Amino acid sequence: MKLYNVLNGTFYDDRTHAVVANVLERARLGGYRIHIHYGHVGDVDCMGSPCEKGRDWLEKSGVEGRVGRSCGRIKIPLMIHNSRCVGGHCILDDCILRITRSIGRDGRDVLYQSPDWKRPELRLKRLAEGLDFSWEVERMETVSPGIVRGDPQARFRTKLAAERYINRFTE
Repeated sequence: MKLYNVLNGTFYDDRTHAVVANVLERARLGGYRIHIHYGHVGDVDCMGSPCEKGRDWLEKSGVEGRVGRSCGRIKIPLMIHNSRCVGGHCILDDCILRITRSIGRDGRDVLYQSPDWKRPELRLKRLAEGLDFSWEVERMETVSPGIVRGDPQARFRTKLAAERYINRFTE
């Protein structure tokens, strides 16, 4: 049986920090757009394997929009992409490391940030000419002292799209 905390009629996972629930509820009632950074909030993942606490998942889908809530007896928070949408993605409220709010064209206001959140180190890399997706973003990770490995995270058609992706995580 799943346990919930209820705030203004919205059901949040009982593992969700109270500050996160309050920020999401303010965003829902205020109707403004937010961006959520998901990641590891504990030392073990959902499968019980050890993980790096505070590591951002670099999720791209269902992380930006307005907060709404589902229908039914248990109303959970949803990420509604835009005003034309009638539904949205379920918000993994117990896995949130950071929440930002769009302010103006290029700015972001940090509404919540976990003390464990680690800013991902990302690098832009040009692939071979003539490919459909010729730009790649790599996450730089230290494997052992003195050894750094670049793990591919995403590929883009244009350099501008790749730079916008990196800017989401470095603001």
